[in-house]
Amino acid sequence: MRAPLALFRGAGGMFSNIWHVVGFVEWCRMNGKKPLVDLRSVRAMNYWSGTEPRNSWTEYFAQVSDADLELALDLNNFEVFQGRPEAFPVSEYSTDLRYRKAFRDTIALSERSLAFIDPWLEFLSQEGRVLGVHMRGSDMKIAKSHWAPPTNFQIFQLVDEAMERGGGSTQSLLLPKMKRPSRRFTQGMERGC
Repeated sequence: MRAPLALFRGAGGMFSNIWHVVGFVEWCRMNGKKPLVDLRSVRAMNYWSGTEPRNSWTEYFAQVSDADLELALDLNNFEVFQGRPEAFPVSEYSTDLRYRKAFRDTIALSERSLAFIDPWLEFLSQEGRVLGVHMRGSDMKIAKSHWAPPTNFQIFQLVDEAMERGGGSTQSLLLPKMKRPSRRFTQGMERGC
């Protein structure tokens, strides 16, 4: 007998959905269910708005099992996961070894995402050791959980911590999302970052 299907239909943002999906898959494992992520039937924050409905999860990530979402939707033989996963704590979940293992076992980039980043990986491999720093910019001021862009102090602190973890031998620094670095930031980088 095949395991019953359970669908995750979260409507949050990408990082929230990733945390939820990892917990959802763990819940399925503990309850003998086969997981599927269905962001086609709901309007998640990063939904696809084209003429043909698409699963916005699989635009970025691989499906979390070998089950077929189209077939499941056609047969209408599934349960929809309700609520928040409880397998991992909400705060500081990334430090939980069980969460990190579940994340690595669950989350994989889709073929589409891999094809998009392959040229970048090739470019970066030729540059030596590169530290990439992603910070939310002024475009996120309207989101309730991202009131303002990072301060210069936060930027310096994150870069310093990342360089310490990497042994300080970074040859290049990639800072996407900064429209134009401030003079203070540029001077700080010249002093030794």
